[in-house]
Amino acid sequence: MKFTQAFYGRPYFQIVSGSSATDTLSPPNPDVLDERMRIAFETYSPQFAAIDGNHYVIPRIDVLSVLASVVTAVPRLGPLHDVIADQAPRFVMKLIDELPDLTLAIAYAQGQYELATGDHDEMSTAVSAASRVREGFLVALEALADRGHVPRERLAEVRRGTGYVDMANDVETLTAILREVWPKVGLRTLIEWKELDAASAVVAQLRALIGARAKAAADVSAVSKMRLAAFTVLARRWDEVRRVVTYVRWHEGDVDVIAPSLWARPKGARVAGEKKIDQQGGGETGRSEKEDGSGNGNGVGAMGGVEVKGQVDLAAAPGAVVEAGAVGDAAVEGKRERDVASGGLDPFGGAAIVQKGGAP
Repeated sequence: MKFTQAFYGRPYFQIVSGSSATDTLSPPNPDVLDERMRIAFETYSPQFAAIDGNHYVIPRIDVLSVLASVVTAVPRLGPLHDVIADQAPRFVMKLIDELPDLTLAIAYAQGQYELATGDHDEMSTAVSAASRVREGFLVALEALADRGHVPRERLAEVRRGTGYVDMANDVETLTAILREVWPKVGLRTLIEWKELDAASAVVAQLRALIGARAKAAADVSAVSKMRLAAFTVLARRWDEVRRVVTYVRWHEGDVDVIAPSLWARPKGARVAGEKKIDQQGGGETGRSEKEDGSGNGNGVGAMGGVEVKGQVDLAAAPGAVVEAGAVGDAAVEGKRERDVASGGLDPFGGAAIVQKGGAP
């Protein structure tokens, strides 16, 4: 298992593993999930790495909750394949088809980020267990040392250690001493042999957690950037999915039922005026979602999270596999002016998106 038990206990993993949140008989298998996430991450990591750091989309809500929302929506998108192919033939269908694997890749990036930056209950639990074992073994061995069965200087070494690594070493040393003297003192101590085996398991778990955290924390900056890039790929793709659903289901008006916004909020929650993070300076650009060109105040425009310079970034970014002009709902003034002049907006007509003020 690569990540913590608390990480795998979240609803997203219940969904992708096909078990219910209350199913205690068949919970998600961490080893299987590890492998699936790793393979997906290796597949998509080149796309993540290609995202421009100046245009990251910052997740403002829990990433795994977003992933759970996306994979829950995928079955609702399936019946629309034929409709989309008929009414929006230039839409790249793998934007939808790849969503399950893409969410696994993003979950892997999120797990790496949490390992590198978070405080983990599993580590605290392992340290507490090791501390109890150490104190219990020390009490038993000091009693044996008083009777000359154990050299006292060996116990003195144990008391000098501090930190997680020293804790693991202390328990391992005390366990080894008890195993050595067990043939002579097994009947003179309250410690049972099975407790020695349990102590060895505690040491193994603690060292695994220490190693995983050290490895993940080796480059926190790189892990954080990869997480942001991964989320940006999802946000851009999901934005395009919502646009095509809006187009084919315009009269039904049920896009928020079929493919809810990643930024969905409770009814009546304030949206306008939220700031977008400036990755370079660490400040805020001061542009709200409405100012980003969505004009709808529901966060859809913020999902793109980028300025349009020349051709729309969604087409240029490897993370959003969509042809330039395939989805024309972007707020690019030059295109809208031309479409209006030609008799109306045609978001899937294939007209080229041009720079504001430029020629078609």
